[in-house]
Amino acid sequence: ASGLFKDPNVYSTYIIFPMILMIHKMIQGETKRPILLSLSLAITSIGLFLSFSRGAWANFVMAAMMLFALTFILYDSPKLRLRLAIYVVGALLFATVAFIILMSIPTIQKMFVERFALVQSYDGGETGRFGNQLRSIPELLRRPFGYGPFVFGIVYGQAPHNTFVNAFAAYGWLGGISYFLLICSTLLIGLKTIFTKTPWQGLAIAVYSALVSVIFQGIQIDTEHWRHFYWMLGLMWGLFAASLQPGVLLRRATANS
Repeated sequence: ASGLFKDPNVYSTYIIFPMILMIHKMIQGETKRPILLSLSLAITSIGLFLSFSRGAWANFVMAAMMLFALTFILYDSPKLRLRLAIYVVGALLFATVAFIILMSIPTIQKMFVERFALVQSYDGGETGRFGNQLRSIPELLRRPFGYGPFVFGIVYGQAPHNTFVNAFAAYGWLGGISYFLLICSTLLIGLKTIFTKTPWQGLAIAVYSALVSVIFQGIQIDTEHWRHFYWMLGLMWGLFAASLQPGVLLRRATANS
């Protein structure tokens, strides 16, 4: 499954953030149409599975686990924690039933067994994905200006499939260090935001969970050209800015309404 995207890997990671937002609304009890929301989540979950993207599967599992764990830790409401436990059990049951049904289809079963392997043929070996990354590091340490944009694929026969390696390869030391600092600062301000008691704390947890999982997926694939990555990046910084003076923003919102 790739939807209207040219690449299943981009399609599958693109729908993860909306899925996390739907789960967040269900956990918080903010939806007036739980059946419709559950149906939407079920459809997108099946679409995620049928993309057969290993990175997207890991991305979603990590984001969902972070959302559940952070919500459980940062909210002391017994009612919310009970709702959280119910949804976890329900999600596991749905995933089990859906998996059994989908795996009963021979073509899907064959594709799943093929894609579920930890290392694919293009991953291993000296000239595989990970081999190219390792071989490029000593070379990049001698090149302060890197290779230049898109040159890594010409030199090694395929894209780096690692956002951090590509930052140094395409943009040199200055670009690589700048990207690394952007990621580190975003992780730090995100932590501060989710631990700040505000009316939008739950939303901040959802954004942070989805964003962190995409950042970690950057180790496995090039994510710096994904529009939804910058979408979440902007949201995280916006929520951080709003959390610095939540009282001022709430008073302005009340006055405008």
